[in-house]
This record gives sequence, C-alpha cells and structure tokens, in this order.
Amino acid sequence: MKNRKIFLKVICLVGTMLFIAVSFAQEIRILNAAEIDEIAYEGDLDMPVFRGFEYRDGGGLWDMLLLENNYVAGSDTATNSSIKGILYLQDHGGYLKKTEFKDFIKEEEGDIRFWTSYCSFTDLDGDGYIDPVVVYASYKGKDKSDEEPLRVKIFVFYKTAKIGVRAQECALDACRTLKFDKSYAALPLSIRRHVLQLMEIMRTERGVILKDG
Repeated sequence: MKNRKIFLKVICLVGTMLFIAVSFAQEIRILNAAEIDEIAYEGDLDMPVFRGFEYRDGGGLWDMLLLENNYVAGSDTATNSSIKGILYLQDHGGYLKKTEFKDFIKEEEGDIRFWTSYCSFTDLDGDGYIDPVVVYASYKGKDKSDEEPLRVKIFVFYKTAKIGVRAQECALDACRTLKFDKSYAALPLSIRRHVLQLMEIMRTERGVILKDG
C-alpha cells in the first residue's frame, strides 16, 4: 500500500513536470519595435520589420522576423515590392541566423505582403519543437485597388528547413498552378493536415482557388 502511494505521487509529479515543460515549450510573444531596434540582429535588417515573434521550444529561444520593404507602422496604404523572413536562434547573447527567405513582385504585380492572420507558431507534431507556418501573397494593384491575390505561398519551417507550398492564382485553368516542395511529402502527417486545413480556410476567407489547373 505504501509503495502504491509513493508510485502515485511519482506519477503526479512527473505529470506536473511534463505539463510545465509543454507549457514552457509553447511560449510565444510578439516583439515590439523598441526591442527590435535594440537588438539590431547583427545588421541584417535592410528593410522595416512588419512583425517579429519570439518563441521557445526544445531547441532554445527563437526569433522570427517578417520584413516588408515599404512597411510604415499605422499605415494601411503602403505597398511593397519585396519582403523577407529571417529565423534566428538566440545563443549566448547573440543571434544565429538559421533560415532566410526573400521574395519580390513580378512585372505584372504591384504589391506583396504577409498574411499574419494565417501564420502560426505551434508544435504541430508533438515532438517538443515549434513548427512555424508563414503565409504571404502578391497582388496586381499598386494602390491596393485590386485585392485579388496573384501568388500565394505557405512556408513550413520544420527543424529549421523551409518547406514550401506555392500557388499561382488565375481565372484560366491553363495558368493556375499549385506546387508542393519535394520534401513536403516527408513532413509528419499532422503538419500536412494542418497545411491542407489552412488552405481550405484561405479558400473560404480570401476567395483563392489554390488548385493545380
């Protein structure tokens, strides 16, 4: 009886520790402008930071920065010709760049910007590591007069590897595409399900087709 009580106490203690660990692992917050200016990120920031996220998981403390070249805080009229995303790992007071991506408008496009309402920072496969998902789109209108997306991209950062889903929107079947990176098929099923569910939400809310042909 005594041994059983000890066993139950140990189980409760382990359960509590696991709960604390999981809660700690999923800590995330949005960085404010003053913090970003103070950190400076090794001089990598060659355009304004539209949004910065800090999160902690089993791999340490991370910063994900989303940059838009013409972003102005409080303005809803600025359009961008380029964007950038950078993932840093905080290391002994410094910031190690782990992954970076850039994109630019094409000749027929007038704007490109992040869709942060569809971005997420969650441990999607339960391995103790957060799997960031970043979404952005390009548009035809330079003055935001045409809000119909031309290109939509979804990036999943799995163990710092950037894995993409790329859609070209078009009214005609012949010019509409949806491409998945080769490494997408190797992602855990729970992550692939999340991406497909996210695409369905964007179809409903944004009116995008997200289809090949």
